[in-house]
Amino acid sequence: LGADDARLARQALRGALILLVEDNDLNQQVATELLSDAGFVVDVADNGLIGVAMVAAKDYDLVLMDMQMPVMDGLSATREIRKTRTAQALPIVAMTANAMQVDRERCMDAGMNGFVAKPIEPDQLWQALATHLRARPGLGQAALTDAAPTASGVVAQEALGADHSLPVGVVGLDTALGLQRVMGKQPLYLKLLHKFVSGQASATQDLLAALEAQDYALAERIAHTLKGVAGNIGATDLQAEAALLEASIRTRSPVADVLACLHKPAQLLAALLAQLSAALAPRGAPDDRAAAAQPNGHAQPPVDLGSSALLQQLDRLLSEDDAQASQLMEARAGEFKQLLGQAYPGINEAVSEFDFEAALGLLHQARDGAVRG
Repeated sequence: LGADDARLARQALRGALILLVEDNDLNQQVATELLSDAGFVVDVADNGLIGVAMVAAKDYDLVLMDMQMPVMDGLSATREIRKTRTAQALPIVAMTANAMQVDRERCMDAGMNGFVAKPIEPDQLWQALATHLRARPGLGQAALTDAAPTASGVVAQEALGADHSLPVGVVGLDTALGLQRVMGKQPLYLKLLHKFVSGQASATQDLLAALEAQDYALAERIAHTLKGVAGNIGATDLQAEAALLEASIRTRSPVADVLACLHKPAQLLAALLAQLSAALAPRGAPDDRAAAAQPNGHAQPPVDLGSSALLQQLDRLLSEDDAQASQLMEARAGEFKQLLGQAYPGINEAVSEFDFEAALGLLHQARDGAVRG
């Protein structure tokens, strides 16, 4: 299908229920937001075993299946699903950073219908969905015209505010490419950069520990994840070096050779993390957020967490340092504003900057109706 044909087909398929089986939260964020913005309904499973159970419990129109996941990988999950659901009844599209022909053949042998390479290119994703999704009654009826992109394909900076400016001059980061992969959505791209920093901060040490324990499967998965998420944000040099590292581990090269392959991506990763951490540093400290939560030093009425399932859910996600807290705050901003009152701005700012510890402290402070100053 051409790009225009795929767009028209996508509009006709709005409302389709898609299961995304993916273990990495950064990849989850990219795929979920792209699909949701395009009018699809998305559920997420963190690994293949959960995906198999979700398919058994609900009728999905299509499954997007990552290949390398803990607990159960994508190939094993697909084989399990195919015991009860045929390829015609439930299309399964592989979604992986391994794009070699042998990987495609393994996907097809397991019973998959198609293949989308990571990092996700939106046009390729739309074409895969247009090819494999099947029309059914109820789809496309509420189709909305796709938002026209700006001339540059990028959301106007003024609409984001000064606190949401993109990092500039980060060596090894192609922000234009990263934005292209999220269809020019700057707020989403900034979230991905934050998640990259938090999610990959320990990647080198985790990989060294896996090699020391001779857990090559884990080491390969860490390198595979680094390759994929680096590609998502536009860190192409790091992506390429991580791919070489992954290949070295996969072929069970001697540990000395793997460590030699690790040297360059570890250097690139450390430099990128340092630059991004500085560029994305919060403009206000947690104390500033507390002041925003309780202006003028006066007490505010306590927030009753116990009577609100939504606030209880936020409390749990923040306690578990779960990135879905950010998605929840965005999706139900109006309700949170009403429930949290004066405490909302400070908590929302902390969550948007992925400072979940500070957000949790402010939430509990609002619960207790604490007096500042």
